[in-house]
Amino acid sequence: MDNGEELTSVILDVAVAEGLIEPLLSDSPIDAFNIEIISFSKGLWRIRGENKIRNSV
Repeated sequence: MDNGEELTSVILDVAVAEGLIEPLLSDSPIDAFNIEIISFSKGLWRIRGENKIRNSV
C-alpha cells in the first residue's frame, strides 16, 4: 500500500525469523512486485514504469 493505494497483489510464502528488523526479499518476489533497484547501498527503489523513487525501511 502506498498512501492507501494498492500497488499490486501477489501470493507468496513468507518466513519470519526472530529478531529480524528489516524485511528481506529474494529475487522472485522482487520480480513479482515489479521492483527496480536504484541503489542497494542507499536503499532506493521504484516500481517498474513509475518515476517515484522510494526508500527502503
